[in-house]
Amino acid sequence: ATFNNPFLQAKAILRSFIAHNISVPWKAFFNPDIDQELLDLIKKTNGEDVIRFTIESGSNQMLNTLQKGFTTEYIERAIQLCKKNNMKFAFTIMFGAPGETIETVKETCDFIAKHQPDHVSAGFGVFIYPQTTLARQTKNTLWQDESELLFSKHVPFEREIFKPLIENSLAKAGVDFIIYDEMEYLNQKVM
Repeated sequence: ATFNNPFLQAKAILRSFIAHNISVPWKAFFNPDIDQELLDLIKKTNGEDVIRFTIESGSNQMLNTLQKGFTTEYIERAIQLCKKNNMKFAFTIMFGAPGETIETVKETCDFIAKHQPDHVSAGFGVFIYPQTTLARQTKNTLWQDESELLFSKHVPFEREIFKPLIENSLAKAGVDFIIYDEMEYLNQKVM
């Protein structure tokens, strides 16, 4: 979930903070649907010093597959607004959705290198949950009966190929990053 979705509600919440003199540190995740007024409200309410964008990918093909509702050009406008306001920004990325390829991974890594976010949190492994867009997209290809989704069904992803590519690309770009591998976590939890 992202704080600024719905957009007008996010602004209303922050205006309420101001109206009631609420001044507590707070953090949130954002989609790139931001404007100058929202950034001003964030600053006035003791909000985040880093705007964390849940972009999921730097590839327009993957953004479309994930039905994010925005493109890389839209993300770039948000980045420019942050830079104009001297605000740090970070990305959360999700590798391994249906249709992910070496090319789309490279596009995302190149996008990150180009824009130099202050931090990147990336996840490997996309889990399929019942009654979601991803479940509808993968029905009959990755699962047949919804009961299969109760046991951590994930989209197949060639970690041994992609993980070194991503780690090397982000390290070469000089970006601060952390990678979470959901399947490694699950394997450790089971043991």
